[in-house]
Amino acid sequence: MGVAPFNHDSGKHKGKRFIEGGRALVRRALYMAALSAARCNQDMKSFYERLRVAGKPVKVALISVLRKLLAVLNSVVQRRSPWQAHLAQAT
Repeated sequence: MGVAPFNHDSGKHKGKRFIEGGRALVRRALYMAALSAARCNQDMKSFYERLRVAGKPVKVALISVLRKLLAVLNSVVQRRSPWQAHLAQAT
């Protein structure tokens, strides 16, 4: 999907996952789009708030919105159609 986490595990030790590598400029642009979507787009906002209520940290919930936004954008490109709200709810 483009924002795959890298693990920092060794043996039985489970470290934090970090998103690194790849194209930093694209990742930054997607992050800002996800931040805006989590605040302004009703579907993404409700998804973000549902994750926060479930106890997810802010950044984890925001990256989940980013991945969902990326999935919807990929669908829009594949279908060659404009954004449709029901696509955001289906993914």
